[in-house]
Amino acid sequence: MSQNQRKRSDGRETMSRIIDFALTEFNKFGPDNFNLDRVLEKSGVSRSSVYHHFGGRNGVIAAVEAKLVEKDVDLNNIGLREFVNVASRATEVLEVIKMEIAAGSKQEDKETRQRRVRTFAAAQGSDLLNQVLHSKQREATEYLCETLQIATTKGFIKPRVPEMAIAHLMLSLLFGRILVDLVGSENGDQLWTNATLESLEYLLNPQN
Repeated sequence: MSQNQRKRSDGRETMSRIIDFALTEFNKFGPDNFNLDRVLEKSGVSRSSVYHHFGGRNGVIAAVEAKLVEKDVDLNNIGLREFVNVASRATEVLEVIKMEIAAGSKQEDKETRQRRVRTFAAAQGSDLLNQVLHSKQREATEYLCETLQIATTKGFIKPRVPEMAIAHLMLSLLFGRILVDLVGSENGDQLWTNATLESLEYLLNPQN
């Protein structure tokens, strides 16, 4: 292993250790009362290391939220795959997708989306955090594409565009919905949801 490879490996291990302890702190105290000093004390990682990898307290919080994003994406992706594998009709698959998109209009869901934006913004100042998010997003997109391909093979859908294009679109809906949140119109979220569902149904082109 080259020196550069060792440095990257050590950096990832340090980053992972910080996130593990920071996640415990985050779950116990939340973002407002998150105490970086407690994380440093319990993890044994130096302050200089934390600032090098994350840029400070806000960067660590963003990294924790990135971990939570990963978990959410994995749960949604795996759940859809399992349902596609056992479904018997296209309408069943489409209904699950609709339910996932239609959900998320509550205030807590809006706050979650806002945290995700902060996470992606913070990643622009951390190479390692950016790599983690980039890797997870690519992995999630490929996994979702494979799920759609399974649905195609089973004859549930006959996509009008490549499955990968639809997978990219579905995973990018988070940011479109954030813009709707910012506008804050009375029925904006419902209008966005209806338009999104109509568009996806057209692109997926269910067969039965």
